[in-house]
Amino acid sequence: MFAGPSTTPGQRRRTILCIDDYETGLVVRKAFLEAKGYRVLAASSGRQGLELLASNPVDGVVVDYKMPEMDGEAVSAEIRRIKPEVPILLFSGYAAEIPPRLLRLVDGYFPKGESLPEFLVELERVLSGVGGRKSPVTATLADRLKKSRKMVQRCKDLLEDTTRRVRRRR
Repeated sequence: MFAGPSTTPGQRRRTILCIDDYETGLVVRKAFLEAKGYRVLAASSGRQGLELLASNPVDGVVVDYKMPEMDGEAVSAEIRRIKPEVPILLFSGYAAEIPPRLLRLVDGYFPKGESLPEFLVELERVLSGVGGRKSPVTATLADRLKKSRKMVQRCKDLLEDTTRRVRRRR
């Protein structure tokens, strides 16, 4: 299990910008990452996140996909325009809805609902540049998306089956 970023005395902590409109999740991720040694900037909207990015040195961004006003795709595209070197980890519970063009903008994907230690491992992978955007969808990313999409389909199938059974009983 990964323990957090290693720093030597006098070295600055890595700064992560977390952008998510879900306040509770944002607070939990911020507290978790800070406990692991990161400096965390938190933004509850895409615009606020871009303002923080423009005024702070940032080592990586964790961005939600589904947000009002400016979604994760728009935020990621703007980050690529203004600071293309900054790694982006897409963090979303909507795997089935993520367009392939967005995956070409980000360095990794992690589904909401997975464990925080696994999230930390994926974040560190993205920060280290392993996989990277040079191969737009890494095997890990493709596997996670495939698994998430299968889970969504299983839920849809279960809902459809349950609906049929309820209708037959009426």
